[in-house]
Amino acid sequence: MERRNEEKQVTRTTAVNQKKIVDVRYRRLLRDVMSIPLEEAKADVSAIEQEDETASLLAYIFASDR
Repeated sequence: MERRNEEKQVTRTTAVNQKKIVDVRYRRLLRDVMSIPLEEAKADVSAIEQEDETASLLAYIFASDR
């Protein structure tokens, strides 16, 4: 019984620590994102959207060839 309680406590502690790590990473990411100029961010989004469209088109072409 005592071992089970210890395991539960370790699980809780691990979950709390993982949440703290995620929170820190999220704050860093948010800080980094907020430091990007708006025009640069818009250009990045446009480039990513174009890459997604190209990848989708290529996947469609390759699937059609089979």
